[in-house]
Amino acid sequence: MLEKVASYVWDEETEPEATRFHEAAIDGDALEMQLVWIKQDAQPCTTHHSLAIERPVQALRAGANINIKDDMDGMTPLMFDALNGQVECMRALLEPGGGKRNDVNQRSNLGYTAINYAVTTPEGVRLLIEHGATVSSRGLDGSTILHHLARAPCPEQDAREVFRSILELGELSIDVQDPQGYSTLLRAVNLNNLPMLRCLMENGASTTVRDVCSNNAMHCAAGKSGLEILEYLMTQDLSELNMKHTNCYDETPLDCLINATYSEPWKLGALERQPSTEEVAAFAQLHQAIECANKEKDISLLQHALNSLPMESPDTTTACIHLAQLSQRKKENPNPDGYCDWRIGFEAIKQLLQQAQPYKVILGARNIEATENAYSSLSFDRSKHSLSVLPLELNNLKDVKSFARQALGKIGENRIDYLLLNAAISDPAQGPGPHGSKWSEILIVNHTSQHYLVHLLREKLAASKARLVFVSSGAVRNVPDPSVLDQDLLAGSGKDSMTSYPQSKFVALLAAHWWRRQLAGQCDVVAVSPGLIPTTGLQRGSKLSFPDAIMKDAKSVPEGAKSILEAFTRNDVPEDPQQIFLTSWGEWWPKDVYALSLDEALQNKWCQSQEEIETEMGITA
Repeated sequence: MLEKVASYVWDEETEPEATRFHEAAIDGDALEMQLVWIKQDAQPCTTHHSLAIERPVQALRAGANINIKDDMDGMTPLMFDALNGQVECMRALLEPGGGKRNDVNQRSNLGYTAINYAVTTPEGVRLLIEHGATVSSRGLDGSTILHHLARAPCPEQDAREVFRSILELGELSIDVQDPQGYSTLLRAVNLNNLPMLRCLMENGASTTVRDVCSNNAMHCAAGKSGLEILEYLMTQDLSELNMKHTNCYDETPLDCLINATYSEPWKLGALERQPSTEEVAAFAQLHQAIECANKEKDISLLQHALNSLPMESPDTTTACIHLAQLSQRKKENPNPDGYCDWRIGFEAIKQLLQQAQPYKVILGARNIEATENAYSSLSFDRSKHSLSVLPLELNNLKDVKSFARQALGKIGENRIDYLLLNAAISDPAQGPGPHGSKWSEILIVNHTSQHYLVHLLREKLAASKARLVFVSSGAVRNVPDPSVLDQDLLAGSGKDSMTSYPQSKFVALLAAHWWRRQLAGQCDVVAVSPGLIPTTGLQRGSKLSFPDAIMKDAKSVPEGAKSILEAFTRNDVPEDPQQIFLTSWGEWWPKDVYALSLDEALQNKWCQSQEEIETEMGITA
């Protein structure tokens, strides 16, 4: 009788209208079952399921086919019991002896076995493993039982027991990935599953794995992980993570956080949400901690290498091992230029090289090899564009002079169309000045070196009728009293980044005005703000922070680069020669916004001649 009606007798999931056949099965009334004939209702759960799920022993005695699947999900009674945590029912279905035995590895329509459905029940998982369940199978979506565990919210102790039972079999790697490239750790971070994340970290799961879109763990945490996850990650060693790594959408983890924070809710993905102020702060703190850990690990490897090379008995083998590890880390975590605007400069040149107009680009960079490698990975028409990278250390004016000489040699008889002055740091004015200078490094890098470079290129720039583009900042408005600059920008003044960065950019804007006067009728001079772009690394090495009122206007790196390139070609420069500041939203700022920088006496004071700079810094011809 059961076999005849097995495939077409159904019961509602909530059982509001159970048939007499269902009721008989649940009540264990065999006689009633024999008398009842075919009747259907709407839910595809056969009487076998009702009987096997609720009364598995009676079902077995009645000779029920306990491997039968429902027509909706293809689930067996064992799967239903596993899903509902009915361990005793599972045990009865798995008992040896009797009729047809349960196929413990039978798959549902989604490709899952009973153990996938039992993943939140430690006793059920152990029971299924005892009866031959495999944990290495994948569903149709390619996920494993570990991925299911990362998705399933359950008490931490239960998660630990299930996790241990799975790993003890040795069938699955802890870092197994699904077709989207998600490891269990990435999935746990993405789904905010702290108990599972703890299990994974304590058992050595890799923190550097990336999905098919090249997202690392911090990409997954941005805008998805809650405060508890972020605070837990602060306690872990994440020094192998590269915070400057970009995914296939050219986004760093910080880019992802900004997108989640300031995007309209309807633009966010299914797993994304707008993080709270506390979560944003925690993410920023974690981001900075990882970058510090990266540097500390590099220093440690270098120190170990040096310690292996005492004069009396150097151990070159050990030293080479440490140096090889350091070299590998640098390949995986390149930092082509230590200055904050490298990423935006890189993006600006990348966008330039995609244009139809051919360009010959000459770059100055601290790390030649890493910069060349970064640009060599770009796809652009190399028959149309050319790109050269020359060494340039902006805190050393002798190096600036060498760069200018090499650049002019490469330019030859050609003209200079644009000079982009882009580099900046945000370090506090602490410690001695570079190369014996009385001035802080932030002033040397952000102003003096770039001002000196214009002197060195002046003749060629004037002959070429070039356009000079000074990358500035809205932070220049945060200098209410220029009279304090003489003291605040000295080396060792102790001024923090919130003071020294706006001051150094203010002095650089003075230089833009000064050069606009010096080159009047010969060159165009403009200043441009790319907007607030937290992902350039501007906060590195500093205590520079941005309040929410400012962060709401934050820009991405591509947006900032686009603003810079607009300054190359805008032909609507105002007639007023003092109105030279182009904003990130494409408007020419009224000059009253930066009125203090219009003081010509102040400009003359901070813009030394080439001879004065070389005399002060001991630079010879």
